Amino acid sequence: MNGIEPAKSEKKPGRGHFFCEKAPLFVMVVGTFFITVVYPLMGIAGQGIIRQVLPQLDKDVMEAFCIAVSSFLFLWLFKRWFAPDWQGVLRLHVPLRDVLRWSVPLWVFLGISILLEGVDNGFFFRLTLIIVAMSACAGFFEEAVFRIFTIAIGMRFLSGEKRVWWSLVVSSVVFGLSHCCNVLGGAPMETAIHQAIHSVLFGLYMGALALRTGSYWPTAILHTLYDALAMSTTPGVIDGVMHDTPGVTSYIELVMMLFPAWYGVNMVKKYKTEILALWDRKWGRVS
Repeated sequence: MNGIEPAKSEKKPGRGHFFCEKAPLFVMVVGTFFITVVYPLMGIAGQGIIRQVLPQLDKDVMEAFCIAVSSFLFLWLFKRWFAPDWQGVLRLHVPLRDVLRWSVPLWVFLGISILLEGVDNGFFFRLTLIIVAMSACAGFFEEAVFRIFTIAIGMRFLSGEKRVWWSLVVSSVVFGLSHCCNVLGGAPMETAIHQAIHSVLFGLYMGALALRTGSYWPTAILHTLYDALAMSTTPGVIDGVMHDTPGVTSYIELVMMLFPAWYGVNMVKKYKTEILALWDRKWGRVS
């Protein structure tokens, strides 16, 4: 498919994965969108049950928190489905100091962005419960689906060294396109397109971090903190959704996001051998 040869399957105990083996790129794209549409129903069901006990809690807040928590159920189901090969993503495979060092570009970008927003619109900070809930939902659920699911499928069922790049690019593009759906939440079309492009670049950085660490925690936590700080310092965010159209500052920030994206791409290029070995171990392909 698209010039990419699926990886040849080795005979191992466990269920077969026909679609993953025959059309891994199709599964990476369509599977991701399917999950993002269907799985949030867990959040809706969860908040409905909780509100029977605690009716005073806000519906949207509880729904977002339930989706965030149910991300761990998704990771468990993913591990069970691909057992015994898949080793999971809750273990950190690199020193914490390396994760902190690799996170610097994102914090530099965010710091400059907050400064620019402050100069342009006045310094602003409003951290509400809905922002915390939406940030946790985005950080934990989106990383489980757009990073772990997409990258794990690519690193297992695509073949050759280029599977690293295909996994990174596909996960980033699908992540960006998903943000076009923000128009359904009240965001202007220009804002949704701006967010989609921003998310592709953000996804290149986050995808590189997921590939290098082999873990769910760094990207989930960074994504949650990033969204919480970004939304709480942006006046146009209402109930976790940006309702203002992008201004000059927003487009400057979009160009600035090229730096973390470039950093992520270079990280993958530098550590490609280690990444391939790490994900082979995660899929039980190396003794």
